[in-house]
Amino acid sequence: MISPKLLQGFKAKSRQIVSVPTPIADVRSALIALIDDYWRFYCNPNDYSYLETRFDPRTGDSYEVHVPGRWRHSHNIIERRDGLTVISIEWQGRFLPLTRKGDQEIVLGVATQETVEQILAEIKHAVKTGKLDQWLFRDLLPPV
Repeated sequence: MISPKLLQGFKAKSRQIVSVPTPIADVRSALIALIDDYWRFYCNPNDYSYLETRFDPRTGDSYEVHVPGRWRHSHNIIERRDGLTVISIEWQGRFLPLTRKGDQEIVLGVATQETVEQILAEIKHAVKTGKLDQWLFRDLLPPV
């Protein structure tokens, strides 16, 4: 549709979009959603607080109790241990490698919110581009 000459005039280039099978895209999206959800919880746990209605069995009256924000999964992606910030992601019962060496934790001595956010963004990018597929689909894909 658009001529190569016109693209060259705009200093643009074209490329094809690689189609990702739906099951793979769904798993990638689920992992990215988990990371995004945890980041929202980490930044503002009060967003995960709620009011719970309870009943007094003696009087039959109902009353509301404030339940503080809790992460609904058993594993926290970002934890403070011994004065350090540790980032790790548990997915389907195992920890995902977060470095090229295959290390499963990233330990930060000084962890600003921007640093942690950037690391999570890099992890999400790796998931979206398929760099973690061999671990996400370890039981489904043939060995490389």
